[in-house]
Amino acid sequence: MLCTYPLGRDLPNVDIRRVGAVRGYERTEAGPQRGKILADLKLLFLGLRAAFREKPDVLHAHLHEGVLIAWLIRVLLFWRGLPLVADLQGGLVGELADHGFFARKGVLSSALRFAFTLVEALILKLPAHSFCSSGNSERIFREDYRLSSSRLTRLDDR
Repeated sequence: MLCTYPLGRDLPNVDIRRVGAVRGYERTEAGPQRGKILADLKLLFLGLRAAFREKPDVLHAHLHEGVLIAWLIRVLLFWRGLPLVADLQGGLVGELADHGFFARKGVLSSALRFAFTLVEALILKLPAHSFCSSGNSERIFREDYRLSSSRLTRLDDR
């Protein structure tokens, strides 16, 4: 079972459960969007309801916001002892910078970057194990965030 956002393609033989449409969340490309927080809240409730009813063996979260959502589900269903694993494509702070989130110079931009660096460090500690798909993201997680090799696996065509 896959709980996800309202956009995207369906796959044959995969039980995909989507949240309803969210105003301001209208594209599948990476980067911040106006409706993303509401979409994340809806995904939290959908995932919690699905995990409560379906009793999964593991929570597999995609990207940083998915880790936070799955961790909250794990905490709320604590008696199940659900393991959490993460599938991360790259660094959160780097992605936000690439999309101009820290474009302005000054104290506020620096403070936001620092705050998101702390948030990313916290997020990376939540899953029992994380997977990444490139050497660059592996380097970021190991060197910048000190994620141990026992908790990180790079999945690619090497």
